[in-house]
Amino acid sequence: MSSASLIKSHKTQVGKCYTVKYSKDSIIYDSNFPVSWAMDDHFIKTQKQKKMKIGSVQCEGCRKQGTFRGVFVQYCRKCVDIGDKPGCHCNIKSIVPDSFEKTSTILKMYGYPCNHPTCVFNTYLHGVDLLTIGTNKIFMLNR
Repeated sequence: MSSASLIKSHKTQVGKCYTVKYSKDSIIYDSNFPVSWAMDDHFIKTQKQKKMKIGSVQCEGCRKQGTFRGVFVQYCRKCVDIGDKPGCHCNIKSIVPDSFEKTSTILKMYGYPCNHPTCVFNTYLHGVDLLTIGTNKIFMLNR
């Protein structure tokens, strides 16, 4: 069975996301988050992952720090540092503001990569408009 048949795709107001079928955990992943990593977190848990609570399913830090506008998009620092999960210390929540002043220009926002070899902005989020991530539109201030 391919991993594509184990996910259910969804469209949001601003982008796309997916959930993992046959899992008791209802985590919504951004469409850019690698499906194989989500599968690993749901179905291929090593003893180390279970004991240390590592990954999107086991780790509360991942769910808090790695969820952006309603979808899971990256692992937390702990899981990157001690859990051998791919990623870096860049955090989307600290980059994208909660609101913007509305202008006539079309807004796009891209992350700038750090020096970590598996930086999220060098890998699966390279060239991704960060404003298309999430389940809801970003709030626009009318002035």
